[in-house]
Amino acid sequence: MNISRFALIIALFFFIALSTTAKERIIVLTDISNEPDDEESMVRFLVYSNEYDVEGLIATQHSPVIAALLSQ
Repeated sequence: MNISRFALIIALFFFIALSTTAKERIIVLTDISNEPDDEESMVRFLVYSNEYDVEGLIATQHSPVIAALLSQ
């Protein structure tokens, strides 16, 4: 009986410790209208969006200017 209570207290402690950690801030820049797998990736990201602090979603069209800015 005491071991199960101890295990429950330890599990509760770890749950609280993990749930209070700071979330990573993310801004998503995507050319989502380009291919079907982009849409699937966005859906997967949105399913797990509670894991992150999503600051913004930016949909763009692919252009050489944007590619050059991102490569710097």
